[in-house]
Formats: sequence, C-alpha cells, structure tokens
Amino acid sequence: MTALTHRPAGSAAGFSRTAPLVSSLGIRPGVSVVRERGGVGFIRAERHVVLRPLPPSMIDLLADLDRATVAFSSAAGLLGPNEPWLAVVLSRAGAFLSQELSAGGQRLGRIEATDGDARALEPHQISPEDVVRLSRFAMARTKDDELVLESSASGTRFVVLDDALCGLVARLACPRAVSSLASTGTWTTEIIGFLCAAGLVERESAGTFASEGPAWGAWEFHDRLMHTRSRIGRYDDPLGAVGTGPGPPSRPLWEGPGGTVTPLPTPDMNTVVASDPSLTETIQSRRSVREYDAEPVTLAELGEFLYRTARTDVIDDGFAGDARQRLWRPYPSDGGAYELEVFVTINRCRDLASEVYFYDSVRHALVTTGADEATRGALISIASFAPDPTSQPDVLVSLTARMDRLTWKYRGIAYALVLRHTGVVQQTMYLVATAMGLAPCALGLGDSALSERAFGLDGVRHVAVGEFVLGRRPRARSNER
Repeated sequence: MTALTHRPAGSAAGFSRTAPLVSSLGIRPGVSVVRERGGVGFIRAERHVVLRPLPPSMIDLLADLDRATVAFSSAAGLLGPNEPWLAVVLSRAGAFLSQELSAGGQRLGRIEATDGDARALEPHQISPEDVVRLSRFAMARTKDDELVLESSASGTRFVVLDDALCGLVARLACPRAVSSLASTGTWTTEIIGFLCAAGLVERESAGTFASEGPAWGAWEFHDRLMHTRSRIGRYDDPLGAVGTGPGPPSRPLWEGPGGTVTPLPTPDMNTVVASDPSLTETIQSRRSVREYDAEPVTLAELGEFLYRTARTDVIDDGFAGDARQRLWRPYPSDGGAYELEVFVTINRCRDLASEVYFYDSVRHALVTTGADEATRGALISIASFAPDPTSQPDVLVSLTARMDRLTWKYRGIAYALVLRHTGVVQQTMYLVATAMGLAPCALGLGDSALSERAFGLDGVRHVAVGEFVLGRRPRARSNER
C-alpha cells in the first residue's frame, strides 16, 4: 500500500506544465466527514457509513479530509502503524473517497471508484512508442456540472478538471502513439498511465485493443451500459425505489384528440376457464406463427384477446391526496405502475374498420386515433416485414410506455423495468393467443419514430417500446418456431 502524507488542498500556487504529477486522497464532492465515537462517519445523500474502531491518528487524518487532501507519497512508512488501516478505509468507504491528480497546484482530474471496489490506482508504465486509444465502451458526459469519462467495462470514473485534458481526451478517440500526445504537459504520459489503469484507455497489443477482443466482442456499447447501470454492484449512483408521496395519475390515458369509441365484446370468463387447455399444454404448444388463414380474426376474438391480456381493473382510487389509483392487469408490474399502454392497428378484422386505435383498457374499448391510411399502411408493412415479408398479420398490437409512472418512484432502473414488463406482456399474449387457437408472434424490432407519430406521442414522456402481431392460425402451418 502506498503511504500518505498531508498536503493542504490548493497550497501550491502557480501552474506549470513541467511540474510533477501529484496523486492525493480526498473526499468526493457532496460528502461530509464527521467524528464518531472511536471512528469516523461518512455521509453522502441517503448513505451513512461509520468506520470504527480506528486509531486516533487515523481518525484525525480522515477528519481533516474535509479541509485538505492527503498526498500519496513514495516514501514508505510515513503512516507507520496507520498504514494497514488505509486498506480498511478504502475497502469500506470507497464510495465517499476520491483520488485527485494535480501538477504545480493545478487540479487536473479526479478518480472515483464506481463499483465499490475502491483502491489507490497506480499508473501503468507507458512508453512513448505505445499506441493508445479510448476503450470502445468509454463515454464522456456531464455529471453534477463536471465532465466525466466513464466506461461500462470499468469500475472507475475519471473527472476532467482542466481544459488541457479535454483536448487530450478528444485526441484519444483514435489510435495514437503516446509520443504524439506529449504536448499537453510533461505529466501527459503519467495521466495516460492512470487512464489505462482505470480501464478507460487501452494500449494496442498485437494490432488490436482489449475492448475489441473476443472476450468483449459479444457486447454492444448500449447493451453493456444498460447492464451495468440497471443493476447494483457495478455503478455508484442510487438505484431502485426512491419516490415517496403522490405520483402521477395511474389511470390509463392517451394524450391524443380521441375519436370514435368502439366497445369491445367481453368474454364470459367462466366459459374461458372451462374450455381453455391447461397451462402446461399451452406453454408446450406455444409457437411463433408467421402465416395466417384466409379468414381474418373477428371482433369477438380481438375483444377476448385484449381483455385477457391487457384490461385494467381499478381496485380503488388510492389514498387521500394521492392521484394514483390501485390497478390490476393480467400481468405483474413493479410497484403496480402499469406504465404500458396498448395501441391496435387493424389490417383486417371482421366487424371492425381498418384503422389505428387506442385501447382504453378500463372501458375495454377501442378509440380511433385519427391516423391516416398511409400511416396505418406503413405500420402494417413494417410489422409484416419483420416476421415474414410474404404475409401480413391481421392485427398489430403496439406497446407504449408512460415513463413518468415509473421514473417518479424508481431511479436508474425505470427503462430496464419497461423492457422487462414488455417481455412479460408479450409472453402473456403468446399464451392467451395459443390457448385461443390464434397465430401469435412478438416482433424483435419496431419503428419508434413512426409509431409515436401515428399514436400522437411526444417521444419523451410517452414512448413506443414493443410490438406483437396476431392473426387467425392457418389450417396448415409451415413456418413456426
């Protein structure tokens, strides 16, 4: 473990590009340090961690971090008996600490662990001939009014605190020899060494970079980002249920102008229960059917399908002062949010006009959206191309999400929940359609921009997230999976 020595923050004056790089231990912005009996407490937002017991000298050192940084020194043993305690502090309070890099009194960057595995990074040894580049998973963004460099393949964040480093980061977008980057300052090579140690910059090896190798090749940038940002353990932002008090109205609604209302037939559920195959039979026989009979689905069949998969029962009107209602649908939803809405585009259906409808799941009725024929045709065309270009489904069911029903309560995981709920609904639709003897198929892709225009959604608060096609199962099937 590297030893520490006190250095008051900002005590050195006069920035020099030839000054040596200094690595310091400090407290992250927004963190408070308080003395506790026999130890030290770290407070950040809703988190509070107390380290005890600690030696008095270590307590003094950590308490002083509110007013100063502690420089990492190459002179071993400066902490004496406190040295082993540093590992304890880093492992248990890493979410509250940072490692700051400076030169000549000028703060250059700050290193923060994002995966809870805090450590004092030592820079990789870099030579002028090394070819370096940002990781394929690296991204630069603004966070708390600072420019941060992060990667979903790394557990470390680098906060850029000097304009000179902004230019360096931009130049690292393509492979470059370290020697061509040294104009920033004499500490440039060492900064690149820290970025390599953080997993944000990679050195070329055998003509390739680690993030392009076979181990990482299965991951797309956005897939890895969602994976690490929507589960705990690999990122330090709060996740999960945080909302309290009244949320947005939960009753299904559509922001469009509305139109003609067509009540849907309601099935007799006693008859359905008596005639349905068993759950095991339904699961075992479920297939994606991509061919359709000459006869279209009927209005009664469509009504039964929507009633059994997406209807809304209002259990009660919520609590006093709470705009949300307690709802129930035939599928589970985190927090009872039921953020998904259903739009139905009809290609052909007996006793129902071929239009684009909003499904009012409380009234169990279809409401025309006013979408024109060209838009309706485009929706059906895309839905037809996805499963089979030679066959058009009778019905396209589009799932949309009202994001505020989730984001008011869940932090960091709202869209991941939307996708999980979408899958749950699609599986419910598969099972119901199979039990009814219809031809179901979930689509892997859909046109969000087209759907949102067709349904009158703003594409921000209310977005298109999934599609499912339906038709009458043909007597002879040749393309199932």
